[in-house]
Amino acid sequence: MAEIRGTIGRFKRNSWKINIQNGANISNAKIRCRLLPPESSHGILCVAFHIANRYFLHNGMTKGILALCAIVWMSCDGGLSPTPAPKPGISGTVYFAKGTWPGTPSSPDSLANLWVFASQVYPLDSSLVISGLFSNPPTIFLYPSVIENLPFYADSVQYSFSLPVGTYKYVGVIQHISPDYNTIRTLRVVGLAKDPADSTSPRRVQVLDGLVTPGIDINVDFHNPPPQPF
Repeated sequence: MAEIRGTIGRFKRNSWKINIQNGANISNAKIRCRLLPPESSHGILCVAFHIANRYFLHNGMTKGILALCAIVWMSCDGGLSPTPAPKPGISGTVYFAKGTWPGTPSSPDSLANLWVFASQVYPLDSSLVISGLFSNPPTIFLYPSVIENLPFYADSVQYSFSLPVGTYKYVGVIQHISPDYNTIRTLRVVGLAKDPADSTSPRRVQVLDGLVTPGIDINVDFHNPPPQPF
């Protein structure tokens, strides 16, 4: 048997092994291939073969090349599709003023939850906050999630917040003082993404399809929170 081994591209992250079985006449060679586990998930489309039998160089060469081309063509199904666009959203850094965290790491005080939030609705009131969080679809979104928190007692935290396409009229950090979701009084905004033209107003952020809007930084001072929006 004459055998050819190599890697043909990365079609669907797979490598291929191709065997050429010689009969009495190379022109009547039979070709078969089988899928092998992927060796790499990165690289450029390539064809690397080692010729193991000198008879391949004779009258069977043309037919062998045509057969190999046919196999490559059939293996290309979806393998060269473009990389998916990133999920839309915002990213930035939350900076915490030193010495203002409530309680201590061993005994947190009034820190049931801490989230970045993005609201499509502003101005807000208590009813809009509750409905915005729990409606379907919601109009207020929490990062990391309703059951996860930003790290407590950090100096700063980088975040990347996936969001539906749309306009967000208020982005900030919200503190959940106690694990009670039945009243708005347990929620307190402690940081705000400020409008560059007016530091007393929230920054409006446009989230576009396939794009992450960077630079949405938020300063948090637990001792001097911004005016409450609800």
